[in-house]
Amino acid sequence: MNLSEPQLISPMLDGFVMGDPISNHDGVRACPAMHLASDKKYIVKIISLPATQSKLDALLLAGAFTDHESALAYFKELADGVVEEAALLQKLSRHEGFLAFENWQLMPMDEGETGFDIYLLSQYRPTLEGILQNNEMTHLQAINLGLDLCAALSASRRYGHLYSNLRPSNIYLYNEREFRIGDLGFLSLESLPYTSLPDKYRSDYTPPEINDAFSTLNDTMDTYAVGLILYQAYNDGRLPVVGMALNAPRHADSALAEIILKACAADPAERWQDPVQMGQALANYMQSDSVNDTPIVPPPAEEEIEEPEPIFPDEDTEPSTADILAEVDDALESAPPIVPAPQTNEESAVVIEEVAAEEDPIAEEESAVEELTEQGSAPVEADIAEEASVIDESNDEQCIVEESTEEASEDAVSEEAPLDEMAQMLAQADELIAHQLPDPPVAPEAIEVTLPFPEEEIVEEPTLMDPPIAEIEVEEPQEDTASDNVVDDEETDEDESENEAAQPTKKNKKLLVTAIILAIVLALSAAAVLFYQFFYLQTIHDMVVSGTEDKLTVTLSSKISDELLTVKCTDTHGNSLTAEVVDGVAQFTGLRPGTAYKLEVRINGFHKLNGDTSETYTTATQTIITGFYAATGPEDGSVILSFTPQGPTSQQWTVKYSTPGEEEMTRTFNGHMVTITGLTIGKEYTFKLEPVTNLYISGTDTITHTASSIIYAENLEIVGFVNGNLVISWNNPEGITVPQWYVRCYNDSGYDQTLTTAETSISFTGLSKTGGYTIEVTADGMTLGARISLSDDSVFINKIQADGSDRKNLKVTWSFDGDAPEGGWLLSYTIDGNSDRQVITCNSNSATITPMIPGAHYSISVTTASGVSVFGGNLEIDTVKASSFSGFSVKAKNMEFSMCKTPKKNKWDKDDVSKSSYTTTFKVGESASFVMHLDKKTDQTNDVVVTLYVIRDAAGQLISYKHESRTWDDMWDNRYGELTIPTMPTAPGNYTVEIPFDGGAVLNQAFAIVG
Repeated sequence: MNLSEPQLISPMLDGFVMGDPISNHDGVRACPAMHLASDKKYIVKIISLPATQSKLDALLLAGAFTDHESALAYFKELADGVVEEAALLQKLSRHEGFLAFENWQLMPMDEGETGFDIYLLSQYRPTLEGILQNNEMTHLQAINLGLDLCAALSASRRYGHLYSNLRPSNIYLYNEREFRIGDLGFLSLESLPYTSLPDKYRSDYTPPEINDAFSTLNDTMDTYAVGLILYQAYNDGRLPVVGMALNAPRHADSALAEIILKACAADPAERWQDPVQMGQALANYMQSDSVNDTPIVPPPAEEEIEEPEPIFPDEDTEPSTADILAEVDDALESAPPIVPAPQTNEESAVVIEEVAAEEDPIAEEESAVEELTEQGSAPVEADIAEEASVIDESNDEQCIVEESTEEASEDAVSEEAPLDEMAQMLAQADELIAHQLPDPPVAPEAIEVTLPFPEEEIVEEPTLMDPPIAEIEVEEPQEDTASDNVVDDEETDEDESENEAAQPTKKNKKLLVTAIILAIVLALSAAAVLFYQFFYLQTIHDMVVSGTEDKLTVTLSSKISDELLTVKCTDTHGNSLTAEVVDGVAQFTGLRPGTAYKLEVRINGFHKLNGDTSETYTTATQTIITGFYAATGPEDGSVILSFTPQGPTSQQWTVKYSTPGEEEMTRTFNGHMVTITGLTIGKEYTFKLEPVTNLYISGTDTITHTASSIIYAENLEIVGFVNGNLVISWNNPEGITVPQWYVRCYNDSGYDQTLTTAETSISFTGLSKTGGYTIEVTADGMTLGARISLSDDSVFINKIQADGSDRKNLKVTWSFDGDAPEGGWLLSYTIDGNSDRQVITCNSNSATITPMIPGAHYSISVTTASGVSVFGGNLEIDTVKASSFSGFSVKAKNMEFSMCKTPKKNKWDKDDVSKSSYTTTFKVGESASFVMHLDKKTDQTNDVVVTLYVIRDAAGQLISYKHESRTWDDMWDNRYGELTIPTMPTAPGNYTVEIPFDGGAVLNQAFAIVG
């Protein structure tokens, strides 16, 4: 049998009927149940440890356990952990956000099976899983869901645990308005970095970085799960696709989507680091107008049935181009395919030759019409349009060939297939729509231009005007041109001879004028250079820009007058501001954080700037601290600081705190929460929050808090519960007098009574033994509440004691009030604070711990196998140190022990040990033994002797202990014997091994382990 059968165990399921399991995975089953007297529906969850007997067999074969007894002890420890989780859940259920199991019971598996079954009983309630599947959630319910979960997870953290099993199936609707967590899944915050996530807690709501048992856990697992649950609520009940980019939920607005996506970030550092922060963000969002009691997924609108439009248009309506195209497409689809008739090479050559020869579109059109007429076909309008479109694309010879081929194929098929002819006509209509007839070309008219005749008095050569192309005429040269040229030359010679006398005077004047002009030009050039260098060109030697998140300061180094300068500031969107320069400085305020700005220096008047005239500067990012909170911490003089940032955040933060008369202190931390200790009680401290990175913050960054002592009821315990009389006691806080205590006792059956007292004990009378109660002690000004729970059929142990007088065994006995518990008792113990807890199952109220370690501290706890609460079942005892061994005619002083490396033989004696093997230093993994020798004769007897090996480290801490039993004669051979230490330490260091025989000390040997 792989799993123990579900049973109606007693007393937890007395009066119940239970059905077959409705779910079964990883050794966890859920069975429906109903209470016959009340007809209430319940769910019984059964956790089997181990999950299957075959898994246990595999562990035994692999050597994980030496025998069934050690395996049983291991699984008992796991079962105790489940019971402790159930008790923690019950404790947390007194806060908002959690639902406790109504009862639980631990049961050993049936005979023949090794392990334990833990039965957990809870009332049937609707789960969030069903609500999400049916899309029944409103905006108000969803935000309240997030607030409820954050409050519950915060309470869990205050108790030192992270809840790692958050999923919709573990969240229940309570009182029709609250959502509460009602299942196991707690992990200790202190051991979180060293703990692996159990497979039963891994789900679709587990962060992606926790992908196997070797993943390192982090404290954002709970807020990540809240984010995914809200994502699902606002995304039609669907989770995001794994490995894809995380888009915003479909029905969440931008503000809510930002909160959810931050919780679901792939990088744990970018998530909400604490449920308090996420809850504060949701609370702030809840104040917006978008949170109302309307469904997240609106109900589907009723579809209006529209009358179909007629396929064909009215007779009075003129068909549009789209209608024609639609009819053409329908006709083409219904018509059979057109098979083109083959065309001869000669016909193709004629078409190509005609196209190449013709250039005038009108001539091509006329030629096409004449060709059709000669063939006996009347040129209809559609044909002309088709030919015109072909002619219009005459530059593409291939297009002409295709059109000609199509035309030839139409002629070939028209007589045989009337449907094909219809398809051809529709195709021509399609071409008619696609191509319009070109406008006929218009020949340009001749332009008449009259050339003017030059006047005789004008010496300048006439300006030639290009006549239009239509007026240009080519004339033949005239014969009398040469004689005219001779006459002109003679007249020119006469003019030159008359001007020869005046030439020297004119040249001198020209030189003088040239020199004057040159001097003026040089003077003007020099003046221009001086004007350019000293007046027009102005230099900015240096431009320095500095700023904060909303302010920029520009400092200029220049000899230019401030009145001439201004600075322009422009953002990436083109918005600009202009500031005047005063004492070389220009300032801009009211800017946006995290924005790039371009700064340019401008100058007025007829000037040009040179040098460092422009810079780009990005203002710092800004975060608003929307809330900064301080609360009394977990110890005297401590405070818990938390804050909520809105905007970019810093990986690390620094808090500075001070009080008059003390030096200012600084604490750097990660996340958005820190605990400060060591404050002076009664003094008021001021805390200032600062980011470590270049980040500007605004809002509430300073808070004050007065350090105080922790006020709570210390050592709250149930003294006794006899005949319906419940007695509770506690201690006053040290150094504090509480004038009045308020003690409340209540249960889920309706009992609720509060008493007041100035003493530190009180009693409630008339209580039912099977009622199950919670006792809560408070006082005015208390910083921590104190609670204790009493389960149904609790057992009260009156007296528990231990006897180790026989030196070999430690016998524990106890007495109790009431009936013996069903299933017997469980006694568990640890030695010297070692984490290995041993478990003994016993049917009576006594148990024997074998062997007893002399000089050790035992922590003993007595519980019931059924899981019923036990009060007064704890015992702390120190066993006496071992006295020197004496027996069988010898004493410890007659024994000599020589430590050595164990020979590599199954059976060895002193002759197998070489001299070099005798040592007290061993490498990691080596085995150590002792060669024993008696200096006198001993008795021969078959009495059994228990040999105990106790190994401690240099600090005296217990590392391991083992024992073995042999007869006294088997231990010795001719006064020699051998002992092998069963388990050696695995870490380098200094150790001691203590060996007693039957509780009498014979050896205390120091040795060392080296790497």
